Amino acid sequence: MATKKEEKEFEKERKAAIKARYKKMKEEGLEKYLTPEQISYNRRRRAIGMVWPFFRFLILFGLCFVILYPLIFMLSTAFRPNEQMNDPSVVWIPKSFTLDNKILSEKKIQYKVNGITSRTFGE
Repeated sequence: MATKKEEKEFEKERKAAIKARYKKMKEEGLEKYLTPEQISYNRRRRAIGMVWPFFRFLILFGLCFVILYPLIFMLSTAFRPNEQMNDPSVVWIPKSFTLDNKILSEKKIQYKVNGITSRTFGE
């Protein structure tokens, strides 16, 4: 059984040998070691490896936008006073924050009464 120091040394030697082999292959030309199909496959893989992260970012950014936009918009309008609802100068951050909309919705919907009713009849 090798010690950790020996294992690290072996790993360094192995990496150096692999690096030297790749360097030799590049100097002599890949045509000696690989078939044309393998060379074209490696080029395609490299191209896909460079392009895929960009498309992955676009896909994730698009999904995040589709999911988070309505939530951020609802939060923005929840704390906005009624006078600023149709004000074009207020887009995301209200000029003044208020809880009037929350209080009004609690009065109209009657969460306490409807919550108890839905629990008793929902079961």
